[in-house]
Amino acid sequence: MLTDLPSELLLDIASRAFRLKANRIALLLTCSTLHAVTVEILYRNLRLTSRAQLESFLNIYRSQPCNILVPACSIELELTDDRSNDVFTDINSLLSICRSVKGISLDENGRLALDLFNLKCVSYVSGRPDLIQECMNQLNPRCFVWTGTDPPHHFSIAIVSPVAETLFEAFKSFTRLSHLKITHISFPLPLSLPEIPSLKTLYIGQAVFFPVESLTYITAISKAMPWLEEVRLVDVYHETIWGLRVRRSDLEAMSEALVYIPLEGVLPSQSSNDEKIPLVVVAKAAAERIHRIVICEAQTERLIGGDRAGVDTILV
Repeated sequence: MLTDLPSELLLDIASRAFRLKANRIALLLTCSTLHAVTVEILYRNLRLTSRAQLESFLNIYRSQPCNILVPACSIELELTDDRSNDVFTDINSLLSICRSVKGISLDENGRLALDLFNLKCVSYVSGRPDLIQECMNQLNPRCFVWTGTDPPHHFSIAIVSPVAETLFEAFKSFTRLSHLKITHISFPLPLSLPEIPSLKTLYIGQAVFFPVESLTYITAISKAMPWLEEVRLVDVYHETIWGLRVRRSDLEAMSEALVYIPLEGVLPSQSSNDEKIPLVVVAKAAAERIHRIVICEAQTERLIGGDRAGVDTILV
C-alpha cells in the first residue's frame, strides 16, 4: 500500500509528482496521507507564479493567517506577467502573513529566516524604492535570488539603479546570507558593494555600469569575507552593453592598483597588522585570490556591434 511506504520515500514521490501542475489536485484528493504530504510540499516551499495567484493567496489568508498550517522555508515569486507599481505592496503583505504563521523560523529581529527567497519580476516602482526596502526589512534569507522576467537571450534591465542601491544597502543586514544571485541590473554610480561576512557564492548576470573597483576590494583586498568561494560575472559590462564586458584580468589589474595606490580613506591596501608585509607579496596574493575564485563569462552574443566575445566564453 502507498500509505505503508516510509515517510521520506513518500515525500520524494509526491515531490516529483507535484512538479506537474496537472497532478496537484489529484495528490490532494487521493487519500489523507498524500493530502498531508502534499500540503507540506505546497506551503513549506511556497511558489506563486503569477500576480493572480499572489492576490488569491492574500485574499484567502490576509485575515486568517492561522489557517496556514505549515510555515514556509522558501518563497518563490515569478511575477513575469506584472509590471505595475504596487506589486511590492502585495509582496510586503505576503511576507507579513508568512511571519505570523505558527512555527515560522524568525531571526532575533523578527525577520523571516528563509532558506531561499527567489524573486522574478521588474522593479519599475516610479520612485518608490521604499516599498522594496520594506520587503527587505522582513527578510534574512540564506539564499537570495532576483532575476529578470525576459528570456536569457534578451538583455534587459529589471532592477533599476535606485532599487539596486536600496538592495545592496539591505544586504548589509542579511546576517545569514550564503548565496546571492542578481541579474538584469543597472548599478548606480558610484556604488560600494557591501562586505557580507557570511557570503559563499556571488552570481551577477546581465549587468551594466558594474563597480569593478568595489568588487575587487571586497574579493581580494578586504579580509571581511573569509567564506567567499566563488564569484561569477556573466555578461557583466563596465558601462553600457555597447562597451566591454568585465574580464578577470580587469579585476587582477585593479587589485594591483588598489595595493600600490589605495583610495584615500576608502580602500586602504593594508591594515596596521600588515605593515611589515611587502606590497609585492600583498599584490601577488590578491591576484591569486581573484584567479582562484572569480569567473567571468560571455553567455549571450550580440547580433551586431559591442563586445564580440562569442557564446559561452570564459573571459580572462
